[in-house]
Amino acid sequence: MRSANPQNQSLLFGDYVYSRLIPKDHLLRRMIEAVDFSFIEEETCDLYSLIGRPGWSPVMLFKCCLVAFLYDISDRTLEEQINYNIVFKWFVGLDLDQKSPDHSTMTRFRDRLGAEGFARIFNRIVEMARAKKLINDRLTIIDSTHVIAKVDIARLGKFKDGDDDHTYVDRNSPDSDARFGRKSKKKGFYGYKDHMAMDADSKIITAVETTPGNVPDGEVLPKLITGKPKSVTADKAYDALPNYQCLAQHKIKSAIIPVDRSPGRPPKAEKERPKVEGKFGELKRLHGKSRCRWLGLMKTRIQALLTSSAVNLKRLTLMIAPPTVEYSA
Repeated sequence: MRSANPQNQSLLFGDYVYSRLIPKDHLLRRMIEAVDFSFIEEETCDLYSLIGRPGWSPVMLFKCCLVAFLYDISDRTLEEQINYNIVFKWFVGLDLDQKSPDHSTMTRFRDRLGAEGFARIFNRIVEMARAKKLINDRLTIIDSTHVIAKVDIARLGKFKDGDDDHTYVDRNSPDSDARFGRKSKKKGFYGYKDHMAMDADSKIITAVETTPGNVPDGEVLPKLITGKPKSVTADKAYDALPNYQCLAQHKIKSAIIPVDRSPGRPPKAEKERPKVEGKFGELKRLHGKSRCRWLGLMKTRIQALLTSSAVNLKRLTLMIAPPTVEYSA
């Protein structure tokens, strides 16, 4: 009588352990049920020739990135977390006795895809939400949030709150792409801005652009118009003729708040703007978006795309496969 294959026994044992230990309502388990990740292969196939195909599948490597941004795990601890957290190991597709891809493998994967590759993946996730009719385009909310550069600002020694000069570039800065910008008239920052468009009803981010911190918000609005929203709202920073012309060209109703808005009851669209502020809070509080992970504009853009992809997949999962009991993921 032939003996059973030890490898098959190991796989069966792993499946049994995973099925027994991972709660059915865990976010990652519901995400696997709600999302078909095979599109990652489609978006990365041109990056890998038959000769240079990596030992790890692009789907697994993207899921590793996703774990890092869903749970705000640093690059240095990601490998350890995947090795010892049974839910993470199952989610990325590893057997119980398999080790996680190492840090250098993850870095090469990100560099190989670049901002363009991660933008394609982000757009596919938005398309997925549209295909599932989660986005209705009734109203798009546009706004920006600042991201602090991975730099010791005290060492720059040039910027003071109240200083209106946003053109200064410190050539000695570790991040020469970053710029000084403002959160308010009295508070400045050194870093970047993430400009985002969000569907008001689904709270899914539909577009994201990253710029140095000194770029005015209003200049970025045309790049954030995607899909066919019926109306767009934004704050006073976007009150500029080119933006009204852009919306008119796309036959979109403008709900931009004018600088000289007369007092009285605000328009209905203006009342919905706190939704995007809540999304920014989620990005920063839960997903590490208050500070740059890496140096440079391109890598900061990758961070924005990965973070936005992570929160969109989380939101998509909640809408398609809501938990049956209250459970903290």
